[in-house]
Parts: sequence; C-alpha cells; structure tokens
Amino acid sequence: MAVKRVTVTDAPVAVIVGQAGTGKTFALDAARDAWHRTGLRARGAALAAKAAWELQAGSGILSQTIAPLLQNLDNGRDRLY
Repeated sequence: MAVKRVTVTDAPVAVIVGQAGTGKTFALDAARDAWHRTGLRARGAALAAKAAWELQAGSGILSQTIAPLLQNLDNGRDRLY
C-alpha cells in the first residue's frame, strides 16, 4: 500500500513514516525501482545520519540528513527537481 501511495501521485515529495522494522526501507526499494523505470530520480532524507545511511544501503536511494539538505536548498546549491 505504501509503495502505491508514493509512486502513483503527482506530488513532488513522498514521505513514508513508521516505527523501526516496519518495512519502510523495503517499500522504498520497490518505489525506487518504479521511479527509476519511469525516468525519475529518488532522493532520501532522514533525521539521523544512521537512518540516512541505512536508507541508502537498504534501498539504493541516495540519502542524507535533513539539515544539510535544507541548507543546500536554501542557499541554492541543490534543488529537488
């Protein structure tokens, strides 16, 4: 259900929230595959560095913590599209 919700949408940002061990990374790996097949690039963000690393390692989605992502967006060094 989560994979369908985040891949079948026009929203520019998709969020999956859940407790540890509930399958978020597994779902995002499937979502990444779906996005990749349609030519979209996925980016991951998490509050903690360990969570960002685990997201990237488990899903193949380039990930980082939220703070530097927001800082880079604010100063124009990055963009989401």
